[in-house]
Amino acid sequence: SLPLPSASPPTVASDEAVVPHAGHARPLHVLVAEDHPVNRAYLEAVLEKLGHHAVFAVDGDGAVRAVEAQPESAAFDVVLMDLHMPGMDGFTAARTIRAMAPPRGRVPIVALTADAFQASRHLAREAGMDDFLTKPAHLPQLREALARYGGGAVVPASHKAADALPGDAESALDLATVDDVLEALSPPKYAALLAGFLGERFAQIAGLRQALAAGARADLRSRAHALKGAALSLGLRDVGALAGQLQSTAHDAPIAELGALVDRLERRFEASVTECAQRALLPATAATPPAAPAPA
Repeated sequence: SLPLPSASPPTVASDEAVVPHAGHARPLHVLVAEDHPVNRAYLEAVLEKLGHHAVFAVDGDGAVRAVEAQPESAAFDVVLMDLHMPGMDGFTAARTIRAMAPPRGRVPIVALTADAFQASRHLAREAGMDDFLTKPAHLPQLREALARYGGGAVVPASHKAADALPGDAESALDLATVDDVLEALSPPKYAALLAGFLGERFAQIAGLRQALAAGARADLRSRAHALKGAALSLGLRDVGALAGQLQSTAHDAPIAELGALVDRLERRFEASVTECAQRALLPATAATPPAAPAPA
């Protein structure tokens, strides 16, 4: 992380509206606050394809320090802010930035989250954010959002590949999303991201089970939320949907019911690995998924 000064405590933010940049489309200087490495890698590739320069922070405190450290001559044009991060969350980070003197305190802030709840939108507005994107936010959505702040398409959009993945009602994947990601990145980049994420599935499931065993419902919810966002961004529909169910019920559902959800999630993870290998979406070296580790 950058050796930047600590952020000042939040104060009352100005009621002054943040005005989007005017003018012709141009490359933007974008700050992205995102804690999940899969989402960071995906956003880095998409923003690069759109012709923008991105700087990344892994939590809200890092985002605040990055905004504070930028000279006015090279200020960020827009901030993409995840809402739920360890340490300082996106809401607190947005309020802290809004309390800064102009021009830093007037930088446009776009919420970027797997939460599609109306309450989250309301809280984002209250915190001073200007826009709201729901994950998975793919190239067309990001292009449209950034265009509002002067960063219209600086490279032509590529066309869908003629050999788009065939649909399948029984698929564990969201094939339209997979096509979008393949268009936004490239098959090798997508394969590398997918292999990295799926390769961590045993650790992900183990972490969920540990949180369950400890009765740590807040930790369970946080883990499920992070898992949902990354899975949906990669087109892993079933994994994302079950992680979302786990997130929404983590606080009050019976432990046995939550355990059954984790079991289902584990099975859909394995089904997703198998299907990704069958569809040649994984690198050749990862085409044969590893077996689960033997119990200790």
